Amino acid sequence: MTPLQSNLQPLIAPVLQDEAKEIEKRSPGITVLGAREFRYPVQQLQCRVAYEIHSKLNLLQRFVLRAYEELVPPPSPEELAAALGLDPIFIITTLNDLLTWQLLSKHTGSITLTEEGRKTLLLETRAQESHEAIRYMLQDALLDTLTFEPHPFVSPEEPLENLETFVQQNLQRFTEWNVSPELLEEVSLDLHRPEEGQVVTEIEPLSPPQLCWKRIGIFVLRDEHSNDPTEALSFLARSEGVSIPIVATWLLERKAQALKELCGLEEQPTIAEEASNPPEAEEMPRRNLPRFQKKVRTPGQELPPVQHWRGAEIRPAFLQALRQAREEIIIYSPWINEHVVDDEFLALIERLVKKGVHFLIGYGIGREEQKESRPIPPGLQQRLRAITTLKGAPGVIVEWLGNSHAKEVIIDRKLHISGSHNWLSYRGDFAPRDEIVYRVAVPTEVERAHAHIRQRFLERAQYLWSRKDDTSRTIALSLLGYLGYEQMSLDLLERERCHQYIPLWITLVHHAVLKGHDTRIIEPLKRLLTGCYHAIAPDDPLKAEINEKLQQLGSNMKRKYWPLLTEHAPIELTDA
Repeated sequence: MTPLQSNLQPLIAPVLQDEAKEIEKRSPGITVLGAREFRYPVQQLQCRVAYEIHSKLNLLQRFVLRAYEELVPPPSPEELAAALGLDPIFIITTLNDLLTWQLLSKHTGSITLTEEGRKTLLLETRAQESHEAIRYMLQDALLDTLTFEPHPFVSPEEPLENLETFVQQNLQRFTEWNVSPELLEEVSLDLHRPEEGQVVTEIEPLSPPQLCWKRIGIFVLRDEHSNDPTEALSFLARSEGVSIPIVATWLLERKAQALKELCGLEEQPTIAEEASNPPEAEEMPRRNLPRFQKKVRTPGQELPPVQHWRGAEIRPAFLQALRQAREEIIIYSPWINEHVVDDEFLALIERLVKKGVHFLIGYGIGREEQKESRPIPPGLQQRLRAITTLKGAPGVIVEWLGNSHAKEVIIDRKLHISGSHNWLSYRGDFAPRDEIVYRVAVPTEVERAHAHIRQRFLERAQYLWSRKDDTSRTIALSLLGYLGYEQMSLDLLERERCHQYIPLWITLVHHAVLKGHDTRIIEPLKRLLTGCYHAIAPDDPLKAEINEKLQQLGSNMKRKYWPLLTEHAPIELTDA
């Protein structure tokens, strides 16, 4: 069966070749038939941002303000000092400060609380300094994002084709200017940090909106495992490392024209082959097998794309699958105990981590973490978290996700193993019971499973970051890095000025480079080097640590990316 006929040589734009290779590497069985780069419109607005630095009132300042709010007649400084058992000089100094700040006023010898003083007392903070700065608001209707940047966005110089024309959609539906306090909490405006006492009070446009252009890559993909020509071809749209499903949907609506223009391919009418009858079902899990049958008949594979293991077969096959991992192992097990995750299993995990494999382990069946009936033993959790990579990053992330009875393993985004076996709480060698699991290597199905568990870990990372302690934030950044969310983790560091975590961020980027994901990290790395990197003083020891990490990173990056590092950091890179 030949679903496609090519009249032209399939074309992959040179600038997208590395990304195309990464797509094929991460999704075995997927071939990139063509890839082209377009541009799409975004709107930029230069703004004046006014903000205030607030400081908290100390205890004595609050007491004096409260006294002049509640006591009639207003007390004298000497009376306040006597009431507190203080030397009057402390009260007089505090009164002078409050009068200077116009929180109190003095008329004919009588001191009263001002309206500003009442507001300040209610908030227990006062505006100490006022500042202004220029920021550039960038509105991206396609990604549905609104960001503020310290530097203007620069459109690509190449004369790229407009995506609007290609997909026949209006992409300039920008929302009207309206910055509310609620919006400030959502967008990444570095000047708005209420938790640190810095509050934006006004944002004023300084010029009319400017139309700019962003790059977007369009990829034509073919699933080599599919015998259905209507499902074999798909589209992928990516900008700044983020997939944009709506663009793929638009392309599918005009599929024939899109195929021809993107890579010279034309769909041909086909005669559907008669599908063979699926094997007879043995038990309930096997009822799902016919759904895979048309996808899995791939000649020359060492193992079938769908396979099931039963009883005593499960644990040896599970361990063997782990040993073959090269990049990532995700496990969800409702319970974890020391009988299964014993010294031997921990040694296997540590060997794999030293080879470059990271583990993301989720657990929990209860709806609330504190009420989990069988929590992971604290000592075991500590031993797992103590396993680090050769670069010093956490090698095993083990976190409560909860409210799930699933038992899943995903290896390198190539294999999905699931069934009734509790991976980390049942060995199968004591009081054996009948269990069955399925091993699936169908790319589309594995990706669906990965997307689900990835979202759960992403939500956990966001929760951990909100806790603000060092351990939680280290785990949160590690999770985001291993899941490929370098841009998101950098947003957190920039927004909250957590520069102390930059070395860890670079270490996680280094791991991505070692696994062949150079293309994915270029844009976030560029953001770091042109942004918060320069906010750290040259003589700060943190800057030296960051430069050392960048030097190590550069030694493993492709030579063509060296200028990105050497132009911004005082490091030298040479061929080994």
